[in-house]
Amino acid sequence: MSGIYAVTTYVAGRLSDRSGRTRLLGAGLIVLALADVMLGQAHAPWLALIGAALFGLHMGLSQGLLAALVADVCGTEARGLAFGLYNAVSGVALLIASLGMGEIWTFSGRGPAFSLGAVLALVAAATLLLRAQRYRGTA
Repeated sequence: MSGIYAVTTYVAGRLSDRSGRTRLLGAGLIVLALADVMLGQAHAPWLALIGAALFGLHMGLSQGLLAALVADVCGTEARGLAFGLYNAVSGVALLIASLGMGEIWTFSGRGPAFSLGAVLALVAAATLLLRAQRYRGTA
């Protein structure tokens, strides 16, 4: 996962600087859904490795872009505050999501936990892409 993340984050950053961030971020969310499906259904180690590789690709497509979006929307005088708030909110959201995933996994199993993650990732991707299209349509 970390190797794929390290390689793709550079490529995604270069692409986002040239062609915009929204499509790449949407692609990252779709890859996250695929990773969740793969990890939720993995019945062999090689399938889990593919899921982990897809998760690394998702991280490479999304993490740097999210930080770039923070830098895009805040002025230089508030950049430290903006990154602090972004990381604080991300940390709280990750904690809540991790606790929820653990509870679902404990009571329902791996499959339903990852399936919910896939559905939520697809909803997020659709929302992102539809809102971006709406913004382009009104601009």
